[in-house]
Amino acid sequence: MSNSSIWGDIPLKPGEIKTIRMADLSAFIHLLNNEIKIAFIYSNNDMTDTANLDHLDWQRWPQDKKILKIKVHPVLPDRPVLIKPESLLYLPEYSETRIFCRLPLFIRISLVFNTKTDDLIDIPTIKLSKTWFGTFKEGEICYSITSGTRTEIETDPQRPFLAICPLKLRNKTKEQFPTDKICLRTDYLSLFIHNEQIWTDETSISYTGKNEISQVNFSGRQPNGLDGAKILTRPKEVLKKSLYTSSFSTIKDLHGSGLFAGK
Repeated sequence: MSNSSIWGDIPLKPGEIKTIRMADLSAFIHLLNNEIKIAFIYSNNDMTDTANLDHLDWQRWPQDKKILKIKVHPVLPDRPVLIKPESLLYLPEYSETRIFCRLPLFIRISLVFNTKTDDLIDIPTIKLSKTWFGTFKEGEICYSITSGTRTEIETDPQRPFLAICPLKLRNKTKEQFPTDKICLRTDYLSLFIHNEQIWTDETSISYTGKNEISQVNFSGRQPNGLDGAKILTRPKEVLKKSLYTSSFSTIKDLHGSGLFAGK
């Protein structure tokens, strides 16, 4: 399947195997009369020999009703993402700035029946590194990436496995603040598509001092200037008020490759 046609409904006949390729991911969907099988690998090799598929680690879902079609749509990572800017960004005292970064996407494979849709599996399009965010006593496991953080950004439909994320950062202190790492809670973000580019809604994070809790707001709307954008995925959790949580860190940690740096 081409990158431009990856998202949406996929017709699948019994006995047929569909292959989805995006970034380093190759996912295989095999529909049988009474079950569906899914396998995936991360490789730059083009696996065109169907016989090689027998050696994959297949996961199976038995079915007792007719499957009308398969649905593939993008979702955000299932853990918070710790973003390390590729270059240090200083926020002046009592200032506000809007930047953009790119977040890696997962693909969600679902079954469509007459009256409902069953979600089967979420698969990362890229293998992601994990890191610890927090203190020795309290914290959480996050995915860790290095990303370009730009005040302006270009769309990039050729990399549909990355979503553009607008961030509004506020420094509410009387000292300039170096944004070394930013922890983004993806459970509260939506995904939109505009001219083949996937975006998240805007996140606003207010810095109130070292080791202090930040105030975080998620707009829930398409970013400014994207008239006509369509929603692809709604947030896993909806907030009616602000989220108060740790968002910035200078803890040394391992980070992902420079794949997310760029335009």
